Amino acid sequence: MNNSNEVKANEAVETKNTAIVNGDTVDTTTGEVLKKDNENKEEKKETEKRIMTESEAREYISNLGFKHIDVKELYETMQVPSCSRYEFRMASYIILWARKNGIDYDFDKKGNIYLTKGKISEGEFYPCVTAHMDTVQDKAKPYALAGAELPLRTRRVKSTTSDEVRHEIFIDGQGIGADDKLGVYISLQLMEKFDKIKAVFFVEEEIGMCGSKELVKEWFDDVAYVIGWDSPDIIRGAWNCSGTQLFGKEFYEKHLRAIVKDWGFSDSDLHREPFTDVVQIREKTGITCMNFGNGGYQAHSSTEYLVIEHVDHAVGMGEDIIKRIGNKEQFKDTKQYTKSTVGITRTYGSEEDDGLGRLLNPQASTHYPSSSTGSTSTSGAGTVGNRSDGRVNETVNKDAIDEEAVKYIADTYDEYIDMLKDGIDKKCGELEDVLKDKFREAGIDYNTLGVDIKNMFSEVFSKEINF
Repeated sequence: MNNSNEVKANEAVETKNTAIVNGDTVDTTTGEVLKKDNENKEEKKETEKRIMTESEAREYISNLGFKHIDVKELYETMQVPSCSRYEFRMASYIILWARKNGIDYDFDKKGNIYLTKGKISEGEFYPCVTAHMDTVQDKAKPYALAGAELPLRTRRVKSTTSDEVRHEIFIDGQGIGADDKLGVYISLQLMEKFDKIKAVFFVEEEIGMCGSKELVKEWFDDVAYVIGWDSPDIIRGAWNCSGTQLFGKEFYEKHLRAIVKDWGFSDSDLHREPFTDVVQIREKTGITCMNFGNGGYQAHSSTEYLVIEHVDHAVGMGEDIIKRIGNKEQFKDTKQYTKSTVGITRTYGSEEDDGLGRLLNPQASTHYPSSSTGSTSTSGAGTVGNRSDGRVNETVNKDAIDEEAVKYIADTYDEYIDMLKDGIDKKCGELEDVLKDKFREAGIDYNTLGVDIKNMFSEVFSKEINF
């Protein structure tokens, strides 16, 4: 016997005997209401919309097909809490990552971590990547101590001037620590892509490069060159940090210029910048170093965030640099030069005498640009933004001094004052020796005069200097 529902359905299709009864469409054979009259009209109600949950957003982004990055690992790395002197969670993450991937690791007495992947042959050298493990985000400290993950959030930002869409990761009320956890992530991604490569990760960069100042110099003996990822933005890099030239004009014109141009750089996108760990590598080893933007924005602020598309760009460019420069040559500058101020001499690993600064960006300021243009409004778990297209930091307010610039000025000022103090102490000592000799020849005891030249000059430095 046929199923009654099937019979009714078949009868409705086969007989097509219908009539409108009280506004309803009725099958006159079975008596079923088939369709209400108002359903024949155009639907007026809009489909209900809602913002994706965080887990849905991450799943959606993971399926966007980025060319160079593992999105899951990006979230894993960025959710690790780390700040200066509390880098242990990030150090543990890196060591566990190395163990999982069969990569040799070591660390020095300061806590810096050294990774080596593969064995080089005669005539080969290791490309090397670097980043620092600490951030300035002190709000990450409780998470580190509690063993908790940072509460990352994701937003989709639509350009107001084009169809471009960006995907950003941030933390409400707390910077994400892109400076320089993004550098850690980029470095690890590049280690996955090459069979012979090194990486070094430093502690306490944000409080004066304390980690890299104690680097193991011999570890760099077989390194070809070093790439750091500690600049903000994406189309940005450094040829000079804190007065130290990172690479020479010949290296730039012969090896680097064409590569970075293919990734959107012009000469003017390379700047003089504040300190970062590649300065210590360059000065202590002479190895050619580079430093590029990592795709993070609003560094050192509570609104710091990253753009996933730009991180993908950074990893892609890093991969291209290593492939095209290769590992058959070590780029090392053994030349030394000195800067002298009031009798104090400082030695650097590369001389700025080859015209590179004039070729690149001689008028560029040493501070980082401040975040982005436009405005962003946040609602729920997502964000709809009014943000300009193109480079986020295309125009820099020349009058603005951000936190990184203040830190650079303060550090440079303290260093310069110390140099002056030491120089004046030395000169005062020499002057006192001359005066004592002259007074002795005249039969006068200099010490009975009660004159202390060093103390007289030290009063100059006891006064507060406002700027």
